[in-house]
Amino acid sequence: MGFTPTFDTLDIDKAINDHRLNTPRPVMGAVATREILRFGGLSMDPITGATYFRGRAVILAVEERELLGALLRRAGQIISVERLAVTLRTSGEAVERQIEYLRSDLKAAGVSCLPCKVDGLGYVLWRC
Repeated sequence: MGFTPTFDTLDIDKAINDHRLNTPRPVMGAVATREILRFGGLSMDPITGATYFRGRAVILAVEERELLGALLRRAGQIISVERLAVTLRTSGEAVERQIEYLRSDLKAAGVSCLPCKVDGLGYVLWRC
C-alpha cells in the first residue's frame, strides 16, 4: 500500500484555468442552496461572507474572507500557493501577504483554526 498525499498542484489539475469545465449550467427555476463551510468551530457563509467562531462574529476584510473561503473548502488539505493565487485571481506574493493578515486577524479573534505553512508545498487550514 502506498501513501497518497492530500496536497495538490496546478499540473495535476489542468482544468482549473478553464472555469467553464467546472461550472454547471444554470437550470431554469433552480434555487441556489446555501452550504455553510465549517471546520473546527469556524463557520462561514460563502454567499454573504459572514464568519463565526464558536458563535461569535469574526470581522475580516473582503480579501481575507475570500482566502478563508478557499481554505475552508479544502480544510485539512494542503493547497499550493499557485492554486490559491489562481483561485483568488492574484499573485503568489499577494497570497503570502493575505495569509499573514488573515492569520493575525484570526488569532486576535481567538480562533484556533489557522492557516499553517507547509514548507515547499503551500498552506493548510489546521487547528493549532
